[in-house]
Amino acid sequence: MSGFDGPTTPGGCEDAIVHLGGKRGITAPIGRTLAGAAGGPGKRPARAPVPGAPMSVLYLVRHGESEWNRIGRIQGRRESPLTGAGRAQAVALGRMLRAVLPDPGIDVVASPLERAFETATIIAGELGRATGRAAGGRAAAGDVRSDRRIIDFDVGILAGYPGWDAVAADYPELARLRREDPVRFRPPGGESGADVLARARSFLDEREAAGRDTLVVCHGVINKFLRAAALGITGAGIIALGEDQDTVYRLEGGVETEWKADREGAAR
Repeated sequence: MSGFDGPTTPGGCEDAIVHLGGKRGITAPIGRTLAGAAGGPGKRPARAPVPGAPMSVLYLVRHGESEWNRIGRIQGRRESPLTGAGRAQAVALGRMLRAVLPDPGIDVVASPLERAFETATIIAGELGRATGRAAGGRAAAGDVRSDRRIIDFDVGILAGYPGWDAVAADYPELARLRREDPVRFRPPGGESGADVLARARSFLDEREAAGRDTLVVCHGVINKFLRAAALGITGAGIIALGEDQDTVYRLEGGVETEWKADREGAAR
């Protein structure tokens, strides 16, 4: 598990889903449509585009299954390597993206934690891109780079806990805040959800200003905060967002589309 991450997902075959801010709508060719984003419980208006900036598209991916995901441990900023299943998930996502991306030369940005950076390099390799890291552990200056604004949630003393049920037993109020008001959630020795939301907004602003389509490979909870900031989702709605490891969340202009990959890398 990541900062808020739930269980890992098997490499299955499911429909894509489109989110336009929250309410259910029509059926699209690749899945179901959700529409809305005009406010209401747990929501606020979606982010407005940066004036004068080209419309950019973000493709958000959670890292593949890690060893601690497999056994249900909360990771936070601690390192945990990908499992064989996690690497297979990354390959399937890369093959799917190679088939559907209009431009495989888009920017690729990853969390500096190894489970995310390795996932990004596997996907980039499937896209036919150069991969690797520069000396000193920094991201390579070419096709995959890292950004600390999308590093995992610093969960402080909760890193290494054997799941959120154990946290709820020891820290019931913390567990309640995580579920109901994650922006106010701050574990002892860690950062707050407000801190994570601020860096998510900073990252989104920079990408919007750059006007570059970007593949973002990071963590389930960070993807939730990025999507919440982009779609105007607040409160318990943030935690309710999906975080599957076989899914690409495509964001453009306040609209989210989910693409799920099967084991062979086909989009469903």
